[in-house]
Amino acid sequence: MAGSTLEGLLLGVAAKYPKEFNQSVSSPKDENNKVKAFQYWTLDNLINVSHEAGFLGLDVKKFSHALRDFRNYIHPFEQAASGFTPNEHTAKICLQVLNSAVADLIEAVKNKKV
Repeated sequence: MAGSTLEGLLLGVAAKYPKEFNQSVSSPKDENNKVKAFQYWTLDNLINVSHEAGFLGLDVKKFSHALRDFRNYIHPFEQAASGFTPNEHTAKICLQVLNSAVADLIEAVKNKKV
């Protein structure tokens, strides 16, 4: 759930600051080299562009990608097929990554004063 929450938060920031996100070198493009609509961005795209646009620090970007990888295990089949059984401590790490991302976003938005 932490990965999905992160995706929702980053999408919300992108919607509030479309210029910063759409003008990023890392923004995903379609076959005509036009920036895709936000609804077609992946969490990977959102994390990378959020960092490039100054909303996430490099440390949070890197840990957010790890959180993104863990998000795939929310699907029971994926978890069962891989034999992956995260424990309480792993869940707490995921929540801490989300908390760090929230702190970066709050600080960045506050500094934008918009």
